[in-house]
Amino acid sequence: MTALIKIFMLVCNSHSQFHINIKLSKFETTDMPVKTDNRPFKNIREEVINQLVMNYGYEEITLEAFESHLDTAMATENRGNLIELVADLD
Repeated sequence: MTALIKIFMLVCNSHSQFHINIKLSKFETTDMPVKTDNRPFKNIREEVINQLVMNYGYEEITLEAFESHLDTAMATENRGNLIELVADLD
């Protein structure tokens, strides 16, 4: 897990000037709204992981919370569980 965290931190640090925090509303609001249930699962997982990385990179969550949420995001196959992981994050 440590190598994975280092990769995420490198990505986060190298691109932080180009990113803003992903808000949960992104899951439901686009130019052509698509319900979460109709979106590809891998896209939702990627957005959740990106949000976790950004929040950890900006020190909004602890290392322990980041690792726990990341492990859950990688293991879960349920859209609802993924969205719940980032429901309280900016």
